Amino acid sequence: MASQYKVYVERASASILIGTIACFESVTGLLYLIAVGGAPYKLF
Repeated sequence: MASQYKVYVERASASILIGTIACFESVTGLLYLIAVGGAPYKLF
């Protein structure tokens, strides 16, 4: 049972890592687009 729990912990850790990387990339991309004029400064 402990080995199964370890698998779940690894999957959860990987999911958090992938989510963090995706957020970082999307924020970086949005800031870049705003900097080069590809996206409006005021989104709302």
